[in-house]
Amino acid sequence: MLHLVILLLGSGAAAEQRFTCGNGYGWNGNSFACPDPLWEPNWQLNLSTAIGNTYSTPEKGAAWGLVTYGWDINADWWQNVHPHPGEEAMAEQCRGVKAQGTGSRCMVYRQNELSLQWQETSRSAQTDENADMYLQFKSKGLCDAAAPCDVAAFHQTSQQLIPCNRTAPVSAPNCAYCCNFSSVGNGVYNEPIGGQYPGGLKPAHGDNALGDGQLFFDFRNNKTVDFWVKHVALGAVMHDYVDGLFVDDPAGYGQEHLQIQSAVQLDATEIQQLQEGTQRAYNNALAMFLPLGKYFWNGFRTVDGWPSAKDAAACSSWMRSQCARPANESAVMYGMVSSTDMAAAKVSIAAFLVTRGKFSYMYADRGTIEGQDHQNAFYRFFLLDVGVPVGDCRESPSGSGVFSRKWTRGDAAIDCTAGAIPTLAFAHTGVEYVI
Repeated sequence: MLHLVILLLGSGAAAEQRFTCGNGYGWNGNSFACPDPLWEPNWQLNLSTAIGNTYSTPEKGAAWGLVTYGWDINADWWQNVHPHPGEEAMAEQCRGVKAQGTGSRCMVYRQNELSLQWQETSRSAQTDENADMYLQFKSKGLCDAAAPCDVAAFHQTSQQLIPCNRTAPVSAPNCAYCCNFSSVGNGVYNEPIGGQYPGGLKPAHGDNALGDGQLFFDFRNNKTVDFWVKHVALGAVMHDYVDGLFVDDPAGYGQEHLQIQSAVQLDATEIQQLQEGTQRAYNNALAMFLPLGKYFWNGFRTVDGWPSAKDAAACSSWMRSQCARPANESAVMYGMVSSTDMAAAKVSIAAFLVTRGKFSYMYADRGTIEGQDHQNAFYRFFLLDVGVPVGDCRESPSGSGVFSRKWTRGDAAIDCTAGAIPTLAFAHTGVEYVI
């Protein structure tokens, strides 16, 4: 059965049918385009950069156009506060980013497979009354065998072993593969992070033995779908300073934590129903996000690499592919702009300007963007004053391999005939900057 999970997610049309829009699976891959965000586009190059799951301070985070904060931001603080305020920690980072007034967009982390005990909203529903919202052991016997009382978890602050209690509420200490709410059904499968001691790894942060449970959403239940959409997703973006979510494990059951299958033992039909429910929750949330001016990081598809400087045909193919993208499918993440190879960086910036859409972003080196060093030639690329586009990407003459685009403050071009030769002619801090 464990192999079945992998096959369903990793092969052919069966998995593809259950993928939703975006999700980072590739612009020419097996995903399709999400609707574009309904927020105002920003054409500035420094605000067309993106970084995911960063540990940056709000001041440095505001140097990016789009920044996300992960579950472990400020973990050394919140993992030693009980009950854990993991959601608050992320939201406060976004509040700080917005306070800088740079126009940056800020997103926070949520889970599409797991109900995380250290996040306040998920924890609020982890009760006996809601046990049907989570995957349960296949049998009572498996629950009874999950966490014997002679197993203990390590509490980092007190440096003590604390016995597991598989019959106590979820707020009690737990060990790996515990059975929570054992009086309901066959008991809810719980996979706390941190590990066991002795004989296992000590937790990486704080008091992992306390309050770090991971239940698994059962999206076959409409009650679970409704809770995830209205509370986990929408609840996270009700702050003005949170622009959206990065959703971890977007494909749902089987993307990670494969060991659960031996405990819950879902059959092929049940797995399909669960994954389809997961995607239904994501799609319903996206439909509610858009009119609110919110979005998912996962809604951005990815572009592979940059135009080849060595292969004229590959260069032209890459440029034509990006230039052909419909204007209303512009939610795209381009690749990393080099911070060590000047020729490669020039190609990337020129290609981005020729092909980008309203809501396109590019990855960049963290030290370059957050350093904001005007003496750094690589950072100065992001200070180009490009204005706004006055036309679309053009290959002229048709089939020539020469691509260009006009902007209100200059021009950008890529000549693939000689190996991706870039041209950038824009005002740069008041001085004409031509490459």
